Amino acid sequence: MFAQRWEDVVYLRNGSVIRGKLTQPQPPGKVQIESNRNLWVFSQQEVLRLTQERYSPNWTSKGYYGLAETGLLIGASAYNGVNSEQSFRLEMVNGYRFHRLLAAGAGIGVNFYQESHLIPLYAELRGELLNQQLTPFYVVQAGYGLPLSGQIKDEQAWGPNAQADGGWMYGAGLGLAVHTAKVSWLFGMGIRLQQNRTHYFDWAGTSISDQLTHRRLGLQIGVMY
Repeated sequence: MFAQRWEDVVYLRNGSVIRGKLTQPQPPGKVQIESNRNLWVFSQQEVLRLTQERYSPNWTSKGYYGLAETGLLIGASAYNGVNSEQSFRLEMVNGYRFHRLLAAGAGIGVNFYQESHLIPLYAELRGELLNQQLTPFYVVQAGYGLPLSGQIKDEQAWGPNAQADGGWMYGAGLGLAVHTAKVSWLFGMGIRLQQNRTHYFDWAGTSISDQLTHRRLGLQIGVMY
């Protein structure tokens, strides 16, 4: 459980409401309150009433957001069906939050699959379900993965390594966000589908293309600012 916080609230006769902390001592005949690093001073005639209320911040206000995320991709690739080795991922997203339920951003990263290393470039939509310090969130992503290197190791290739191409990427996930005063910590789980193609020559000199589909369960942790 998170401890309840209280804040001082000044209701003015003109309808304005200032939330923060009353300074001590108060100037004679004045009401002085500090709010968002600003110091407000009002005459007592301007003040309708003073009260204390539970602190209820808007954790997901409109504006820019940045996200750095890392995690594991666990699963198999369609072309052999038996690869269960874990893959490492590192990604960054920059975007804009329109509402608690909807934010849009663009991301880039590196995904280290066993068969190939790819740079995903993607767009994402995300949102948080509750305006609370601890809240579930969702995210959906779509984009394209570029090969980090033009060549990859392929055991079926004869001679030089296989040539790698990129492919479409899709993802979706759910998780839990924990907001603090300066950043938010994100713990998530989701699915990631990444396609890419390889070209190589077999022992007979025949050119062969393989379409790979990486199907992964993603476990990730991130920090949003």
